[in-house]
Amino acid sequence: MNSENTIVYVRVAGRVRDGFLDPPKFHWDLERDKSLWSSVSKLDNTKKTIDWKRLSREFKAPEHFIRKRSYTLFAKHLKLLERQIEAKTRSLAVTEDELNYTDEDEERASLSHGERDFEAAESLKNLRTSKVLKQRVPGEGRNGESSLSELSNLSVSISALEEALLDRLQL
Repeated sequence: MNSENTIVYVRVAGRVRDGFLDPPKFHWDLERDKSLWSSVSKLDNTKKTIDWKRLSREFKAPEHFIRKRSYTLFAKHLKLLERQIEAKTRSLAVTEDELNYTDEDEERASLSHGERDFEAAESLKNLRTSKVLKQRVPGEGRNGESSLSELSNLSVSISALEEALLDRLQL
């Protein structure tokens, strides 16, 4: 069974309403998804509203589908943004003390905990001295200190973002 080629018919007992028309069929694909996202994501002015009827005509799809699909796309992009923020905060959480791990610390760890811990300490030292952790993050100061002001501006709860999104989509 495949969601692309499966049609489900539901028979409901009773008479057919007068004037009932089956909803028109429409085609939806990844290209239309991208085009819809580019249309709804580029609204600069917060007072500007989305013209759902125009989008419905443009994409030849029902308005309720366009609204629901837009919400899904916003939610998907919000999750991607959340992951990027988490990755950024995790990379900034490495402190200078962790980066200045010395050979003495390694020797103490290996002597007191045995061979297995020595291997772990060696791996940890290699990780801490690697270039990956010492890369400059955009927004860092000249002396290597990073300002968390960028991230503090981005710390908004998911529920607040969803509420703003629903308000923006007028749902």
